[in-house]
Amino acid sequence: MKPVRFIQFVRPRGRKRSIEIDRPVLIHEMYLDLIESGYRFEAEVLTTGAVHMDITHPDDEIPIANLVSENGPGLTAELDKMIKRAFQRGIDNGRLLVRVT
Repeated sequence: MKPVRFIQFVRPRGRKRSIEIDRPVLIHEMYLDLIESGYRFEAEVLTTGAVHMDITHPDDEIPIANLVSENGPGLTAELDKMIKRAFQRGIDNGRLLVRVT
């Protein structure tokens, strides 16, 4: 397991802090490829208690992938799916520098 880092925006004023979620090596390598290609990983806990996460490139107005999930055990599986989706979309749009095979 290796860490995937997000910038979390904390209520009430959107203060930023770094959080880490340990994920399998393959997911971590996809994460590194996305980071090295300029993508940002951001998260926030909504007022409902659900978690919103997204992966965005600075040149884009909308995220390449995002999720809203309950903050619990199912979140990590959803996170893995989101990273895989962003990785594939990054390849498709030609913006991703790929190391993972």
